[in-house]
Formats: sequence, structure tokens, C-alpha cells
Amino acid sequence: MAKNKTRAVSRTAAESAVRTLLRWAGEKPGREGLRDTPKRVVNAYEDWFSGYAIDPGAYLRRTFEEVEGYDEMVVLRDISFESFCEHHMAPIIGRAHVGYLPSDRVVGYRAKKNSLPVDLGKIRAYRWSDYWDPVYPESGGKIVLEPEIFYLLLSAEGVSIPPQIAAEMMAYDPTAGELRTHYAGFFDPGFGYDPAGDRPGSRAALEVRARDVPFMVEHRQPVCKLGLEWMESPAERLYGTDLGSNYQGQVTMLSKHFEEQTAGV
Repeated sequence: MAKNKTRAVSRTAAESAVRTLLRWAGEKPGREGLRDTPKRVVNAYEDWFSGYAIDPGAYLRRTFEEVEGYDEMVVLRDISFESFCEHHMAPIIGRAHVGYLPSDRVVGYRAKKNSLPVDLGKIRAYRWSDYWDPVYPESGGKIVLEPEIFYLLLSAEGVSIPPQIAAEMMAYDPTAGELRTHYAGFFDPGFGYDPAGDRPGSRAALEVRARDVPFMVEHRQPVCKLGLEWMESPAERLYGTDLGSNYQGQVTMLSKHFEEQTAGV
């Protein structure tokens, strides 16, 4: 059952169904030992089937970042799990082992050449696969940017802009080659900033494309630098949840207009 979705069957109806099963089994639901059994059974089912309200993508989106030169399987062993057989509602209890190859993870997106317009007023309204192709790394964590194609990548490091500073993305080296990033990128005061120090900045979505010839990009390769400007006084309102900001603490490079993605984490 999706989170916050209205239940199709009320709790009263569920408890009544338990009483029906007790009668079918030959019991008397009204006797002292069984009076609260329907309530306890429904409570137990709420706990046992609470997984329907959990988004598995919240767990699967997290992978390991430091995988350069590592091409063996990453394995997590002995994961306890509890489930139920859908045919007989019998419990299934055991342990699972999960493994994956780091080179298989999605590290960016490449814009499709032909797609429909996007209404910027609609949030989480579009399937990302209709507009973007996933980008996978080659051996060693490298990717090749084809010329004149628009890519979205995510910075490996977090950015934290204090209240008294604003920042702008700038070319780190104009002689570095035929690589261009979108240098109209501005970071407002408060982007990635956490007064408590619990969050080490927010990662930045990078709009990148190569000119004329293919360009190889490696993990943690510098693509830009930040120009910092001191404010006359600290900003009164900071980038973040108080302003309804969408990209504070982001873990994906696609915008708020697309459905949740599992890439780039």
C-alpha cells in the first residue's frame, strides 16, 4: 500500500473479518480470551505488512562512491528478512545476501534528441526515461562525452555556502580543452549550509557538454571552480526548506519535474 494512501477496508471491517474466521474455526469470538483478539490481529497485520508503505528506492539509491579501479562484486551478507506467502499468508523468515558490481551504477544522464516539452509548473509529473538516457561508466570510472550532446552529472563533493557568501561557477582552466559546463550556475547563501554541521554540503548538478570532439571525463576530475563573493551583510533568508528549495541535500542530478530516480547516488 502506498504511503498516505486511503485504506480500501476500514479497521472495523478488518476486525469483523477476524471474528468471522474465528467462528469458521469453531470458536466463540465473544468469550473472554478472544474479545480483544480481532484488535490484536489487526495490529499485528499493520506491523507485518508495514513494508507496503516503504519506498524501496530510498534504500536502493544509496551505493558506494569510491569505486575507482575496483571491479569486483560488493556483497552485503546475512540480511534478516520476514515476509508472507501470498497464496497461504504463511510467514517466510530467513536471511538474504545482496551483491552488485560498482561499474553497473548510473553516473549521469544524456538528453534524448527528441522529446516532448516540459511544463515547468508540474512537479514530479514526467518519467525521466522519456527525456533522458542513463550513462554508465567505463572501466576505471571514466565516461566519454559525445560532442554537442547535453549531459547531466553530479558533483562528487558537496558545496556549502555560508549566510554571508554567494558563489558562482567558473571555468577552472580555460585551456583545459573542448569541455564546457553551464557557467551560469549560481549558489545562493545557505546552499548546502547546515548550522549544526550534520550535513557536509549539498552536491551540485552539473550541465555538461563537449564541443566538436568527444571528451573523456574521469571520476573526481575538476570541471569548474567557485568564485566567492562576500555579501554586504549575511542573508536574512537562506536557501533551504524554509524557502521551499528543492535541491538542498539532493542525491540526484535531475530536476524536480521528473519522477524519483535511482541514479547518481
